[in-house]
Parts: sequence; structure tokens; C-alpha cells
Amino acid sequence: MIVTVKKQGLMKKAYELSVLCDCEIALIIFNSSGKLVQYASTEIDKILLKYTDYNEPHESKNNMDVSLFSLFVSLLLLNESSRRKG
Repeated sequence: MIVTVKKQGLMKKAYELSVLCDCEIALIIFNSSGKLVQYASTEIDKILLKYTDYNEPHESKNNMDVSLFSLFVSLLLLNESSRRKG
């Protein structure tokens, strides 16, 4: 149940991002049993073809990058909070 709710929330965020930023989004999820779920703001095949044909430098993130960024933001907020108190 929790995975379904999280998955729906992620798809909603992908939709919102595609509308607010006027961009193409492709979201591909394989659950723990290997079942595929996908969301695409346009045709996913066209988005994936663009991705595979793209050969210029681009931004790429993985779980470690996101975790480190979240930790960095938390430390900044904690530091700012302690400055206000002290």
C-alpha cells in the first residue's frame, strides 16, 4: 500500500514538473518483483530515443548525489537555526 501511494505521488510530481517547467518527463519504475510501471508526459519512446541520441555533456544524478545534497541542506538549515538562537 505504501509503495502504491509513493508511486502515485511520484507520478503526480512528474506531471506537475512537466506542466510547470514545460518539459518532457519519462519515469520508469521497476518494483522489487520486477514489474514495470512507467509515466511519460509525451510518448515515452520518443523521449527515450532523444535520451539515447543525446551526446552532449549533461547533468546526471544518482542516489549518493541526492543523499549528499539532502545532508548538505540539512546541515545548512541546522547551522542557520543555531545562529538565530545564539
